[in-house]
Amino acid sequence: MPNVIAGSPEELRVDAPLQIQWDELVERQGLGLGFQFEWGRVLWDLHRNQHELQLLQAWDDRRLVGLAPLVTKYVRQKGVTLRWMQSLFALHEIHGTPFIAGEGNHGSIEALLDHVLGDGKSWDLWTMHFVKDDGQAAIFETQLRRHGVPFVAADTKKSPYMPIKASWEEQSKSLQARFRTTVRSRERRLREKGKLTLEYLDTPGRLESGLKAIQVIEADSWKLGAGTALTQDPKQWPFYVRYGELAAAKGSLRLPVLFLDGEPIAYDYSIMHKGIYYLLKTSYRNAYRLEYPGTVLRKLVVENLSAEQTKEFDFLGLDEEWKMKWTDTVRAHVAYTVFNRTLKGRYVHLVSALAQRVRSWKPQESGAPHPQDQTLKES
Repeated sequence: MPNVIAGSPEELRVDAPLQIQWDELVERQGLGLGFQFEWGRVLWDLHRNQHELQLLQAWDDRRLVGLAPLVTKYVRQKGVTLRWMQSLFALHEIHGTPFIAGEGNHGSIEALLDHVLGDGKSWDLWTMHFVKDDGQAAIFETQLRRHGVPFVAADTKKSPYMPIKASWEEQSKSLQARFRTTVRSRERRLREKGKLTLEYLDTPGRLESGLKAIQVIEADSWKLGAGTALTQDPKQWPFYVRYGELAAAKGSLRLPVLFLDGEPIAYDYSIMHKGIYYLLKTSYRNAYRLEYPGTVLRKLVVENLSAEQTKEFDFLGLDEEWKMKWTDTVRAHVAYTVFNRTLKGRYVHLVSALAQRVRSWKPQESGAPHPQDQTLKES
């Protein structure tokens, strides 16, 4: 069984010795960009004032075989203040928050779980997210049952993705006929408005221009009124600026911006990793909404991805209507909420179980929130 140690948060500093073995482990297990050392380091730099970090490491002799960077903060739920623990990667999740260990490393996952579940003091509630069929969910649930720890598992989001065909012509045939016609007409109408160009502003020398284009678009985005504009978020915008610099230097950043007569009207903020285009953020200017610049941007980007022989376009996030017009394939996710044997952990589990029974006995009114569905609130 591997030996588990709790590393110092200082090991997430720039050029830390742990970085090499961390990224080698991510590479060996075939995990994506959202588990790399630099992703975690930038997240921790931005959130360290609100969280405590346990950097759990499983070692087999001098070889790193498992990682669980876990963060804890105080929240209010069910009328009490709890210590809520989750993965560091949950602060900006790509696909779940599994341990950095593959299916072939059951021993390291078990060792990490034994360490966490044997800790009766540092957390009351623990949340983990998995892609439903990736194997770790089953291992996680088996170990929870072995330890006799109460938990709740719930299906969460379905995240769309689209395999990329060899050409746009072939890709367009996979679309519904009506939507295929819509894409053509929207591109034609937009081109009739003026000079349409697509520029990739994602090299170190062009990144500043790309970020300024995002700011211009977000300032006139529909998201502004909804309070979800990227540039207004005090955590997300600094993350994308800092991580963008690192990704641009590595050549993995993709920041296509659609211009009409020299004016930026739509953008993607994406990462290319192992032949997969991860769409992290996208938006368009509200002034051009009737011309559907987002649809046109999507078509031009996919056309380029086909020419580059990219394997997949990963939309990330939820199965929103506009995404499902492009694909019908999704990745299902499942979330586990684990209740510790602390007094507060037991209390919240009891209240949640009682609420579930009430829900099963008495149908909820349409639109009425259920106690078990309430989100955690910061203390």
